[in-house]
Amino acid sequence: MADLRVIVAYLYFIIFLAVIPYLITHSVIVSAVFAGLGIIYWIVAGFFGNGFLLKTLSIEPLNVAKYHEIGKLVMARRSGRGLGAPEMWLIRNTSPMIMSIGMTRKSANLLFSQGFFDNLDDKTQIGLTMREIESIREGRTAANTGLAALLWLVLLPGRLGGRLAGAAPGENNMASTFIDLFPAFFIGLPIGILGADRKQTYVIDNHTLGKLDNPDYLPYGLMKLQDAILASPFNCDLSLSGNCIINPMVRNPYQSWFKLHPPTPKRVDRLRIRAKSDRLKFKTKTPDAGEKTS
Repeated sequence: MADLRVIVAYLYFIIFLAVIPYLITHSVIVSAVFAGLGIIYWIVAGFFGNGFLLKTLSIEPLNVAKYHEIGKLVMARRSGRGLGAPEMWLIRNTSPMIMSIGMTRKSANLLFSQGFFDNLDDKTQIGLTMREIESIREGRTAANTGLAALLWLVLLPGRLGGRLAGAAPGENNMASTFIDLFPAFFIGLPIGILGADRKQTYVIDNHTLGKLDNPDYLPYGLMKLQDAILASPFNCDLSLSGNCIINPMVRNPYQSWFKLHPPTPKRVDRLRIRAKSDRLKFKTKTPDAGEKTS
């Protein structure tokens, strides 16, 4: 949670908790109590954020023997010098998706949906997996997870309202929409704007190209995943949408507010230009001075 943008988002949350009670009660003590609760949550989220975000998904350990190519790739590409490989999990969901969760690089988790393996080809899986490993290495996963832990709390009232109304997880209903309106608009939306770093997405995309045997794997993979998601949306808690590699298209009325990802077509176009440039550099590279030419 050391990312400056996420810290600013948490500070906004604490200030909001302090100001609103003061405007209602005109009591400094009440204002300080609510600000203290925000600080306590910040501390709790830092230690336990991974755990309660993972519990929002139905996951089980990934069968590395069955998906050995992905297992070998992850084990070979450590998330950082001296750090272990991310924990790998399977989400029993037929829609394709890959996401990463982890407050730190040491506690990183890679999550694959069943649809990721069933609906995407090998080179797509390799490109997208490498991209998420790079996100962990660069610390973007930690920032996204810190933001998700905060949004999870902010959007809790609507989640509880949906349960009271008997709605299934992710299902739209009037109760959750009405109860979530104030926290989503006045707290969640500013938090998403302050904490999300969409430019960093392009940076990590570009870094990933240099780690792939073929630079076309990533733009091809994003395009294939986007097409598959449009055909079969991956429904998850709105707070976790920033941890997904692309917009998961969750069925939430506030999804269009929380634009935590750049448009996928723009990412693909930028990557294709960069991949073409890298190939031209490779083709025109002159031999070293000490190298004999035939």
